[in-house]
Amino acid sequence: MAGSSSPSLSLVHGPLESPLCYLTLGQLVDQQSDRYGSKEALIVPWSGARLSFYDLSQRTQELARGLLAIGVRKGDRIAIFSSDDERFAELFLAVARIGAILVILNKTYTILECDRAIRHTDASMLFLGDMVNRTATVTLIQHLQIHPIPGLKNIILMRTEHVEATWTLTWNDVLCAGASVAKKMLDQVQQEVRCHDTVNFQFTSGTTGAPKAVMLSHFGIINNGRICGYHLNMTPEDTVCCPPPMFHAFGLVCGLICSLAVGSAVIYPSRDFDAHTIVDALIQERCTVLHGVPTMIVVMLQQLQERGQQIETVRTGMLGGMKVPSAMVSEMKERFPRMEVTIVYGQFHAATPPFQRFTIDLALGMTETSAACFITSESDTTVQKLETVGKVLPHVWAKIVDSQGHLLPVECRGELCVSGVMVQKGYYKDKKKTDAAMVWDEEGMLWLHTGDEATIDAEGYCRITGRIKDIIIRGGENIYPTEIEERLMEHPVIEQAAVVGLKDDVYGEVVAAFLQSLPLQVRPSLNEVKGWVRQAFGRHKAPAHVFWVGPEDLIHEYPATGSGKIRKDALRKMGNMMLDT
Repeated sequence: MAGSSSPSLSLVHGPLESPLCYLTLGQLVDQQSDRYGSKEALIVPWSGARLSFYDLSQRTQELARGLLAIGVRKGDRIAIFSSDDERFAELFLAVARIGAILVILNKTYTILECDRAIRHTDASMLFLGDMVNRTATVTLIQHLQIHPIPGLKNIILMRTEHVEATWTLTWNDVLCAGASVAKKMLDQVQQEVRCHDTVNFQFTSGTTGAPKAVMLSHFGIINNGRICGYHLNMTPEDTVCCPPPMFHAFGLVCGLICSLAVGSAVIYPSRDFDAHTIVDALIQERCTVLHGVPTMIVVMLQQLQERGQQIETVRTGMLGGMKVPSAMVSEMKERFPRMEVTIVYGQFHAATPPFQRFTIDLALGMTETSAACFITSESDTTVQKLETVGKVLPHVWAKIVDSQGHLLPVECRGELCVSGVMVQKGYYKDKKKTDAAMVWDEEGMLWLHTGDEATIDAEGYCRITGRIKDIIIRGGENIYPTEIEERLMEHPVIEQAAVVGLKDDVYGEVVAAFLQSLPLQVRPSLNEVKGWVRQAFGRHKAPAHVFWVGPEDLIHEYPATGSGKIRKDALRKMGNMMLDT
């Protein structure tokens, strides 16, 4: 069964026949250890780690005992600020074993952002990498010494033996302390953990406002990971290359948890994104699955072009975070001739015909849904693959509502709401925003209001038409940035486009486009850009302002979240400032 939908209303649900997994992460790790034993589970080339499923089970048990020894208990919040490595993964699973909660700090955070996140989540411990986002973290320790946080008992240094202060420990200190805790005690603690317990706080990307601490459960992330893996037809024979970072749901759930759930091996090639290292890993490990966001893929394709290489082993993968330019698809076909791509969270528009042996799928997801909730399938038509984000995944419900929460007919634009196994438990210590986003209906079903504007057609396919908060209101007319961005990216010279509303004395807001051109091309003028948009849309949708983004421009690169999404709030601020000068 492919799910069902109402013939006239925008209400759909995915297949319900497939069984759900009611395990905790600790139970899942141990189950997979029994099943796969010495088979490789986690590879980190830059640190030299190659852990089997058995290794992962044993090491996370030892670390969990260490956590108990230093006073961590069920429900405690344990923060981590680290780049990607095996110790990040081990800590996540060890914390999960004892019912504590891992607070995952965005590795692009400044010292003050880390401070605010730790205070907001009431973290009692901070696990700290020595280098995060290519920057030494000693300054964070110094800051916390001068500005102590109530309740923060220890800082654990993950990759150094040098103790900075009396209240810092090392990774080995924690492991050694675990020798005092009997395995029987750990077993008793693990028995108290339930699959619906919160297992981690994942911060939203904050492209339109302040990040929120999303509370995710064992149940949600395990089942979402399993469903994504099955959709990609992943097996224990696969090796996944995962450049997206673990601080983001994409890298954590679609990377680590998905691979763990289906028995595949996952590779985190570098501490921080490095195209050269990633391509090396793809070749040396003969990876069959590749995840990424378009900004990552562009640089990787450049690296392959410089080497004059193709990668024949990669057969599938996920892209997410932002729109995928059609020029990128052409080059991916050339460099990854066997690859089928699933695009997570966003829309793809191609001005070129479909490619033989190169299938573009789409999926929709967000932090609050643990990762994905919509996805296309191999049997979908070309139009459905290129213009929609597919149908809802198994055990997921979706609907389109108006501003009053009323269900809309098919094909009508409104807010996308989702419900099901993957939905968050709420935002930590933010009842107001939780109540606004998580709404019970008259039938007793809890719905997440995504903030995405979308339509659902009579067959159940979803089209994302923009963000509710991104809508530009020009003289009382609603303008949807997504359709303008897609039109702009059809231009032969424009590689990337981001459209926002900027202040205007006459209309209140007007359309502004931040554009990135293809290398060595003559950029179109403002009037030419306006004319291009007006060929498809009314005059009011043509950009009143155009700002170019590039190394020689005032804006060197798009402001982005750590997961690669363009920050429209930052663009809006920069654009308004430039209009004032």
